[in-house]
Parts: sequence; structure tokens; C-alpha cells
Amino acid sequence: MPRLSFITGGKKKLKQMIRTGTLRKPRRMQSQDYQTILETCLRSKKLFVDETFPAEISSIGCGDLLRKLPSCVEWKRPQELVKNPQLIAENASRFDLHQGLTDLQIGQVSEALVDFTGGVNMTIRLRQAPPDLWQIMLRAAYSGCLMGCQTRSGQLSVKERLLLHKTREDGEFWMSIEDFEAQFIELVICKLTPDLMSHENGKEWTLSMQIGKWISGSTAGGRINYTESYWKNPQYRLKILLGDNMEKYANTCNVLVSLLQKQNHKHRNKSPPLYIGISIFMDDLQNFIIKYFEKHQEINVSELQILLNKGSWSSARLAPVKFSLDACKVIMAQLDVRSSGTLNMIEFYSLWQRLLSFQEIFQSKDIDKSGHLKLNDLQAAVQEKGITLGRQFYTLMARRYGNSSLKINFENFVCLMLRMEINGVQSKRVYLP
Repeated sequence: MPRLSFITGGKKKLKQMIRTGTLRKPRRMQSQDYQTILETCLRSKKLFVDETFPAEISSIGCGDLLRKLPSCVEWKRPQELVKNPQLIAENASRFDLHQGLTDLQIGQVSEALVDFTGGVNMTIRLRQAPPDLWQIMLRAAYSGCLMGCQTRSGQLSVKERLLLHKTREDGEFWMSIEDFEAQFIELVICKLTPDLMSHENGKEWTLSMQIGKWISGSTAGGRINYTESYWKNPQYRLKILLGDNMEKYANTCNVLVSLLQKQNHKHRNKSPPLYIGISIFMDDLQNFIIKYFEKHQEINVSELQILLNKGSWSSARLAPVKFSLDACKVIMAQLDVRSSGTLNMIEFYSLWQRLLSFQEIFQSKDIDKSGHLKLNDLQAAVQEKGITLGRQFYTLMARRYGNSSLKINFENFVCLMLRMEINGVQSKRVYLP
């Protein structure tokens, strides 16, 4: 089993890890203690009344949810409804539960699953789904995982209902795995432990939790494009130490990183979460780049080519991405605002983040995994960045940056997108030198 070591760059000792509670020692909700409540009720011979969850409409929720409620709502205890109340009885169905969960109307599916279970999430982008997706979903189902994805919007026609084998308005329908990958964006799998990621039997996981804050004026450095303050963000270096029986799995160690945001209000919809994110850099590549810039404070176009080709930019084996010197000259010309013929480390990291963004878009639109974008794929990729042009402009781009078949590889896609982002796009004229 591997051991984890977090290095925080010489900062003060981290706070003790906060756990979610156990069966023997559950975490207190609203500062309430079950044993104390039980003894108080038995001593006073009165039924418990939860002051933090009053029998009022406000406890059910607000907004659209209230419009679905009947005009008169009665609050009753279970024994007032049936003689022998049971939480779960025979012939239970997933459609039996109707509950005020207004908080689910805001946030991500992954957040809701973690709220329900306290488990960990595994997110699979379906446009880049692994070939064994069906086997992964079967393992998840058999191991008691919860799964969710972005739902399809709009009303279904009668023809669509028949195609999806949909018979009633309960949210259930059927579709092929191929259609599922095409129509949905992400699949979220939530499990109490991350062992779903392990294909080998007998693997054990270690857990480490770090608590941090973004404080305005101190540790809130913003996104990576805020070059003057980005370094202020909390930073953690994760080192995987050799543990028991690690020799057997030395080259197959999985690491799951989850970033969670604590809510300031018990109702999420009354205190919407802030936009947060985390950047993960692999040590080998990052160390190489850092050491390179320690020797060279600025890099020229030949050195830019060396660094860019250290990255892995393609998922298609038949079309590996290697940046040519000519492409690096185009990139350098776009980013060299000081006309020095060089880039410093901050400018290079800004470029790297742009390339990661371009890579994500490119691979999502490269449906056949050929390493090239066709004309329609190019149009969809450009529109992903919020740019809309006439079809004649996309044809012009494909002729300028594509091959004889009007297909564009990732290298030329980067050059095109950098030119459009930095120089902008005019409504009447587009210059593509």
C-alpha cells in the first residue's frame, strides 16, 4: 500500500483532518447530539420536536418546488399515517421517495452524490470515453455505486419516446451505449471508496485530507492567467512513498484528487458556491520545465519547440503531435508582446494553459480519433470558444491551415486559435496570413 506525503512549502502546520463521522461516533448535525436528545425526551415523556427543522413551508424548500405542492400541507408523524411505520418495506421502488431537496436545483451532479454519500467521485468525459466503459459501468452497478450524468433537456416527441422505450414520466428511458456516449457529456460515478479505479484485487487505498482557504489579499491568487498573483494560491506537493507490497504495483499507482468547497449556509441555493478549480502538474515534466528556466530565464523559438514537444498532446496513436519549428515561430510571434524573440516562464505557463484548453476542445470534436478535424468539426471547435462565423470563413481557415483534404491537425489548430484569440475576429474581414 503506498504512503502519501504532502509538502506545503514551509508553511505553518496544517489543521487536523476533519472527518465526516462514523457509525459509532457520528458527526453532529446542527450541533445536536442524539444521546442527549434521547435522554431528554425519555425524561420529559415528550416526543422530539426539531427546532432546526420546523413544520413550516420554508423547511420544504422554495421557488419552483413550492408551486408543485398542494394548497394545504399537513405535517404528521409516521405513526399518524400508518399503524406500523417502516422506513423501507417490501417491494420498495426508487419512485417511492418524494422529498423537499431544493438544494439539488443548483450545483453539479457530482456535488449532489457526494452530499448524499460522503464518498468520492470518478468523472468520465464521454467524448473521450475508455473502450471498456460498459465494463466500468457494470462494475459500478454491481458494487453499489451511484451514477449520474447531465440530463437531456426539452420535451420528447412520441417517436422519441418509442425509440427510447419510454412509457411514463418518471425519468426512466433506455438507449444504446453508443447513443449514451454521443448524447451525454459526463458520467459521474460515486462510491464510498475509490477502489473502483483499481482493476487488481487486494489493493488498498490510503487517504490524506488537506484543509486550506482562499483569502482575499493573501492566498486568493486567481486563475493562472493572473500572472502577478497566481503563485499566491495554496500549493501542495504530493509525494508517493514506497509502501508495503509496492514493488508489484510500482508502475500502476492510481491517485484520486478531489477538491471540495464547504458551504457557509445550510441551504446551498441561499449561498451559491464560488467558482473554484485546481491545477495538477506532473512532477517530472514540471521539474524539467522549472530546471530549464532556472538555467535560461527566457527561451527562444528553438527552446520553445523543445519544451512543447515534451508534452503529450494527442490521444490518437496514428497521429502523434510534434510541434515543428515553423509552428513555434507562429506561436512565438503571437505571444512575444515585447518583441524580444523570447518568452519568460510566466508567459510560457500562460501558453501551456491555453494549449491544454485547445487540447480539450480538439479531442472532444475529433470524434473518429484520427488526430484531424474535418470542416464541420472545426466549426464546432471554434464555436466552443464563443466565436461564430459564416461557413465561408471556416472553409478559408481549412484551406489556410489544413491539408489537401481540408483537415486540420492539432499543431495547426493551435496556431489558428491563438491567432483568433489574440488578434480577435472582425465581423467583416478575417486575416489569415
